[in-house]
Amino acid sequence: MKIEIKVNVTSTILNNVLCCALEGGSNYWYAINEVDRTHFVAGDPFVDNLTRSFELSPKYELTIYDLESVEYEDDEDEGTMDKLGTLTLDSMAEALSFMAEYYPEQFGRIMDMSCDAEDADIFFQCAVMGEIIFG
Repeated sequence: MKIEIKVNVTSTILNNVLCCALEGGSNYWYAINEVDRTHFVAGDPFVDNLTRSFELSPKYELTIYDLESVEYEDDEDEGTMDKLGTLTLDSMAEALSFMAEYYPEQFGRIMDMSCDAEDADIFFQCAVMGEIIFG
């Protein structure tokens, strides 16, 4: 038997899991190159600005690159990176749905805001790449 439920994921929950991922759990594999800062407020933490951007612009996207793929031609070159995926509201919703089914303990900790870096890394990998690649 399968029972489907809907849950309300607040911006506070998203902010918490993104902070755990970007500042700890996933920082061994991801890189961010360019950021649309239209809704950013000077002086606010990056993750707060990112959450605000997703809230105010539901089509907001953040391209995520492979940290280990940076290649430089010379000292003046900014380098090139391999794109891993794009973080969107839809990709985060899909990641949470996937986690609810296949990683229910980690999903529960995300929802009650007691997640750790490993839980957040699972979420971020699923949201960016649709599966767990690293770790």
